[in-house]
Amino acid sequence: MLLWMVALLFEWFLPPVLTALPSHELCKGSPVTLRCQTKLHSQKSAWRLLFSFHKEGRTLQNRSRHPELHIPAAKEGDAGLYWCKASPKGGQVQKRSPQLELRVWAPVSRPLLTLRPTSLVVGEEVELLCEVQRGSPPILYSFHLNGDILRNHVAPHGGPASCLFRVMSEQHAGNYSCEAGNRVSRETSEPVTLSVDGPLPAQNLPSAPVEEQHQLYVNARPAQPAQQEKDISVIYAEVKHPQLSKDPDKGLNRRSTTR
Repeated sequence: MLLWMVALLFEWFLPPVLTALPSHELCKGSPVTLRCQTKLHSQKSAWRLLFSFHKEGRTLQNRSRHPELHIPAAKEGDAGLYWCKASPKGGQVQKRSPQLELRVWAPVSRPLLTLRPTSLVVGEEVELLCEVQRGSPPILYSFHLNGDILRNHVAPHGGPASCLFRVMSEQHAGNYSCEAGNRVSRETSEPVTLSVDGPLPAQNLPSAPVEEQHQLYVNARPAQPAQQEKDISVIYAEVKHPQLSKDPDKGLNRRSTTR
């Protein structure tokens, strides 16, 4: 008999369904209402049901006549798995709803863009670093030059994003900015200016120090005292002992026969 009454009681109302209004995904600080709904059998419309709300093993509201739980300003700590129970007043039977995940998103703060360095010449590398202090991940970063997008980067667990590239022309000079956003907000950094100079002309290259110039001169034309002495001795020998010509009619040793 008791089992029949319990089985009949189970048929008098359906398992409840937990919903979040306006949404189960909301921005930090927004209000949210959890509603536990079920349907009574037409013959038991006068029954009074009691509702309980639970979150991850904790009871937030126990056997209340109010089928709603109101959160005036959601915090990140309010995110998690919720469910509710419904039971008739004075009865022992309870029916539980499926779980509902409540997600609370913290908006991103205004990102800070850092350039390393802020002035360079063509051919050098520059790094762009974009970072937010607050914001629920994942965070989507984008880098811009004079309003035109350069690159996107996703930080699935939060943290900063960087962009490293080589400056190939003076067209890379200008105002850089970055944008950060998540499911509930998007913010843009203050612009930072990058100055780019063209490559230095050859005639404008700095000259070497005096010591290096002297060394270059010495290396280019080395002194050879031994060779110089040898050359002088050869010249002296040729002047002191001139060679006589083999032709009797020619040469320095020719004597005249006329008197």
